[in-house]
Amino acid sequence: MAKLLLFSETSEDPALIIPATNAEKALHLSYRALHNVVARAQIRLAALGIGPGSTFVLAIRKRIEFVIIFLALIGQGATTSPLNPDCSVRESSEILGYMTPTYTIVAANHYSATSDKNIIEGSELQSVPVAQARWDSETGSINITTTKNQREEAVAVMASQDIQPTDAVLLLYTTGTTGRSNAVSLIYQIITVFCDIVIAVYKLIA
Repeated sequence: MAKLLLFSETSEDPALIIPATNAEKALHLSYRALHNVVARAQIRLAALGIGPGSTFVLAIRKRIEFVIIFLALIGQGATTSPLNPDCSVRESSEILGYMTPTYTIVAANHYSATSDKNIIEGSELQSVPVAQARWDSETGSINITTTKNQREEAVAVMASQDIQPTDAVLLLYTTGTTGRSNAVSLIYQIITVFCDIVIAVYKLIA
């Protein structure tokens, strides 16, 4: 497990670059800054009662919110199921019905009438609470709010060595033309092997 989060916690080399948009400036995070942001997000998730055994649908586009929340969920030992933000209400409701996740997570400041709204409606149909993640550029942190009224009991912040190689990290759903969607669970050991292959093939060494 440690390999998934094994990057220098003190390096000032660039780790994450988010290109500028019409509404936002470009964002550059060093490895040190990335580690600090993920650690703070993990503390927030632990305060919400999120830990090993928790399952999540992560319906966020390729933005900083996705990267930070995904790494923080890994750190807490939770299982994540990425969901296409553009899927229909029926598709999202169907998958959420199979999973019954702890939360559906969306990006609070990137709603659109045809995407995130469908995910939220699908979650409501299955009585799955929605957590909204928002990047705060002023504080350099992720704010997480939920629609769940009941206060959850906080859990411990997990250390990377507490996660076992056979623990599930990803739950992927295939969407075929017929029949029920099939779930494929990927454990940490498999993910780290994939990471090693990609690093070796593309020579991703600093």
